[in-house]
Amino acid sequence: MRIPTKPIARSGLLFLVSLVASPIPLIAQSTEGDAWLKMSSETQTGFLRAYTAGVSWGFAQGCNAYYGTARSMGKHHTLKSNPFGQCLSKALQFSRPVDSYVKQLTEFYTSFPADRNVSFERIMEKLSDSEGMTSEQIHTWFKEHGPKG
Repeated sequence: MRIPTKPIARSGLLFLVSLVASPIPLIAQSTEGDAWLKMSSETQTGFLRAYTAGVSWGFAQGCNAYYGTARSMGKHHTLKSNPFGQCLSKALQFSRPVDSYVKQLTEFYTSFPADRNVSFERIMEKLSDSEGMTSEQIHTWFKEHGPKG
């Protein structure tokens, strides 16, 4: 095989060889649990604070849009059948301090290394007020239902 003599071609060949032979692991090989455990506690807290606020805001906006659509259709609802209230009752809520969720998430990924492929969002669903599971219960649930549940 003849090695290209042009500098650009040589550089390209060297780049391709370095990609194949690189000892640096690809990001995709890391699991969400591994990534979580590598974060500092300050980063974890900030991340969860933003996540819980975003989920709450997103649900409220979605429910509000749904309510607006129902009203524009001319439907009248009682307080009990109000689409906005029904929608919000299904929203994920996180009423405990953020630090408690940081602790539980860290405990889960630390206690069950085989579950580090379970997504952060799925674990947070199980930690939400409506489900309120412990790390052990979450592990058992995912063992029975798989990481996608």
